[in-house]
Amino acid sequence: MMNIGKTLNIMLVLSGFLSVVSCAPLPSRTAHIDRDLPYALPKKPWTGPGLTAIQQVELLYEEAVFHLQAVVDLQPGSVKIVLLNFAGNRAIDILWTEDKLDIAQAKWVPETVRAQDILAQIVVAFWPAPIAEKGLPSTAKMKQHKSVRKIMTETETLVVISYDGDNPWNSTTQIDHVKRGVYLKIKSSLAGVSE
Repeated sequence: MMNIGKTLNIMLVLSGFLSVVSCAPLPSRTAHIDRDLPYALPKKPWTGPGLTAIQQVELLYEEAVFHLQAVVDLQPGSVKIVLLNFAGNRAIDILWTEDKLDIAQAKWVPETVRAQDILAQIVVAFWPAPIAEKGLPSTAKMKQHKSVRKIMTETETLVVISYDGDNPWNSTTQIDHVKRGVYLKIKSSLAGVSE
């Protein structure tokens, strides 16, 4: 069982990974996939058929491991995400529509953890590649070959996303931030659907 001090240290690692140092606040639809890689969230949150996925998220960084649970509900034109710790405490709630991006964050979650950045991770990994790629800056591109998706600049690979199944919403997805040594493993299962 992880103690409170260790949990707070891991939250700080998570916040350092997901945060961006900035003097001015960023618009609510501006996110970052990595500190040096801005990402513009799509104007239309979700255009596919409705689905609900339950996700077990494991973040690894150096010796630290952090676990979260997520419920992702996608309907045409809206995205709802609830992130919980394993005790069932709500960490972050996200409601994203064409008109707004509402975020509620628990007081115990460091302020440097940006829900927009978490949302960007989900979009680049789980949305169809042609839609996900549009949010990248002109200095980056996305390449997908079979079950591997890469986000790259001209000189380096920044993120490698791999899937162990045909449907990322019903399989395990690994998001490796190569440059930073941060690894996310997300086990997804569609509500009401068995493999």
